[in-house]
Amino acid sequence: MRAVFLMAGVCVALVACAASPLPENPVLLKARQAENMATQAQSRGQYERAAEHWNQAVLRYDALADPVGFGRAVVGLSRALVDSGRRTEALANLNVSLSRAEELPIDIQIELLARRGGIHLQTPETLDKAGSDLRQADALCGNRCRFSAALHGLQARLAIVQGRMAEARLHIQSGVLALASQESGQGVERANLGRLFAVVQMKEGQYDLARQSAEEALMLDRSLGLPDRIVMDLELLASIAKLQKQPAQASQFEEQARRAKAALLQLQGRAQP
Repeated sequence: MRAVFLMAGVCVALVACAASPLPENPVLLKARQAENMATQAQSRGQYERAAEHWNQAVLRYDALADPVGFGRAVVGLSRALVDSGRRTEALANLNVSLSRAEELPIDIQIELLARRGGIHLQTPETLDKAGSDLRQADALCGNRCRFSAALHGLQARLAIVQGRMAEARLHIQSGVLALASQESGQGVERANLGRLFAVVQMKEGQYDLARQSAEEALMLDRSLGLPDRIVMDLELLASIAKLQKQPAQASQFEEQARRAKAALLQLQGRAQP
C-alpha cells in the first residue's frame, strides 16, 4: 500500500512538472519588452523614443539569431527613424539589413525594400534607386501579397514625381483592387491611395474631384487617429483651394494644418520651428 502511495506521489509530481512552463530565455523576454515599448511609443508619435526601443529589440533579436523578430524590429526601427527625420540613418540601417537579405523571411525583405524605396523617393537624385527597389519588392510580392496595395501606392508616388499621371492612376486602381481582396484593417493604405488620387486629379486640373478625394482621405485618417497623415491631408486641401481661387478656404486649411502640426510636434516632445 505504501508503494502505491509513493508511486501516486511521483505521478503527481511529474504531472505538476509537466504543467509548469519552462522559464523563457531572458534575452527573448527583453527583446519582446523592447518591441512592445517601441510599438507603444510609435503609436503615441514619440518617434525618438520608439527608435531607441526598436534598436534594443534589433540587437537582442540578432543575438538570439531570430530572423523573424530581427526583421520585424528592423522594419520598426526604419519607420521610427524616418518619422523622426533621421532619413540618412534609416537608409544606412536598411542597407545593412538588406545586405543580409538571404537570412530574412520574404515578407520582411519586401517591406525593407519598400521602405528603402520610399526614402529614395524623397530625393530627386535617387529616383532610379527607388524604382529599382520597388521593382525588386514587386517581384518578390508576386501577383498578390499583403504588401500589394502599399507597393502600388509607392509606385504611384514615383510615377507622380516623374510626371506619369496615367501610370499613377493605374497603380492607384490596382492598389484599390488589392485592398478589396485583403482582410479588413487596411484603412491606412485606403487613405493613402485616396490622397494620391487627389494629387493626380489636382495635377490634371480636376480640382473639385481632387478636393473630394482629399476630404475622404482626411476623414479616414481622422477616424484612424493618424496625426501626421492628417497634416498631409490638410496641406493638400490648402493647395487645392488655392488652385480653385478660394484663398479664404486655403487659409483655413493652412491654419488647421499648422495647429495639427503643432499638436503632433508637442506629442513628439519637439518644438515647432
